[in-house]
Amino acid sequence: MSQAKKAYAQYGVDGFTLKYQGMQPYLSPEERQSVLDWLQDQQEWSVALLQTHIETTYGIVFQSQQSYYQLLDEAKITYKKAQHTNPRHDAALVAAKKEILDFLTAHAAAIADGSLVVVFVDQCHVLWNDACGYVWGPRGERISIPMTNFRERQTYYGAIELCTADICAIPTDTANGDWTMIFVEYVREQFPGKRIVLIWDGASYHRGTEMQEYLEGVNYKLPKDEWSVHCILFAPNAPEQNPMEDVWLKAKQYVRKHWRECINFQAVLNLFEEALNTLSFKFEKLRMYMPSLQLI
Repeated sequence: MSQAKKAYAQYGVDGFTLKYQGMQPYLSPEERQSVLDWLQDQQEWSVALLQTHIETTYGIVFQSQQSYYQLLDEAKITYKKAQHTNPRHDAALVAAKKEILDFLTAHAAAIADGSLVVVFVDQCHVLWNDACGYVWGPRGERISIPMTNFRERQTYYGAIELCTADICAIPTDTANGDWTMIFVEYVREQFPGKRIVLIWDGASYHRGTEMQEYLEGVNYKLPKDEWSVHCILFAPNAPEQNPMEDVWLKAKQYVRKHWRECINFQAVLNLFEEALNTLSFKFEKLRMYMPSLQLI
């Protein structure tokens, strides 16, 4: 049956006149709004589902698929690729955060009087290419930063203290068990006579033989509540839990802000260390672990 006959069979004479009136929408404004409301209430969407709903509810089938796309667009439903997520990861995040919260709550008095120092630890690599970022410049003109080796890099170990947001960081040759021990000793030197809690990720050099032997030595014969150095792990693959990650990001943003000064790689490192030594890192994220914390 031709389209004309179908239109006549369904709408009579009006089936012909519709075409010559700019294709008036079949749905009334009220019906259209009802369809939009229906779309926004759904948990799953497709053109086929929308088509079935309109046909069964209003007895209407659009001639063009574009009409269905327009309704989806008006309802702010877009076509996108689904992203994978691991539900066990969420459970691990909750469990790890609870462990940290429980520990800090149980030792709140010692943290408050300064006898127990809590630091969040992380490592980062500063690349010469970190000097490159988005900058303002004349339209059509390329902004260039001379680099002989944009992959040249320097490793840093760093820690941010829970109550003061003070930073201690050192450049290292690499990230491994030996340098981890050296950095932990450096942190202890910054807080002489204090017990230290290290909160960090599960990198192999945080859990390896070197660190295990080191911890056995510094905590020898001490009860757990009196350990000189206590380690707590973040959830796996959860950098968003670590405030030190935000420190690295802010320092690298400082480097990019001063890109004109990055005449060589040493200048990049100087700017990075200047940021660590001069900027404020009193992030709200620190309160995530102690909501009542007053940053000093």
